[in-house]
Amino acid sequence: MIRASYTLGGAGSGVVYNMDEFKELANAALALSPIHEILIEESLLGWKEYEMEVIRDKNDNCIIVCSIENLDPMGVHTGDSITVAPALTLTDKEYQVMRNASFAILREIGVDTGGSNVQFAVNPTNGRMIVI
Repeated sequence: MIRASYTLGGAGSGVVYNMDEFKELANAALALSPIHEILIEESLLGWKEYEMEVIRDKNDNCIIVCSIENLDPMGVHTGDSITVAPALTLTDKEYQVMRNASFAILREIGVDTGGSNVQFAVNPTNGRMIVI
């Protein structure tokens, strides 16, 4: 995934699948960026997307209000995707990993009280999970 810096409407952005496409899009994106910078990211197209709604209080009590699953894979904007709660296809192990990661994230970024939404992507091929 290549994104041109400081452009509007996705100009200079796209997914590449080989080195020739990479060179072509990178050069085009660099030319479109007013500061001649690009961002190169790993593509998550096709990965499964989940969310955890989390609440933490001043005594560090944390709960998961609900888990949410986007029925469409990554690459479909969340606002355009159908979601279900609770998540339907998470294993208990995946749920516990996301739960623990969500609590750790709230503590680390300083959410001392209140609610937060933590989003995850899971590679359906190998189970690799990342926070998005």
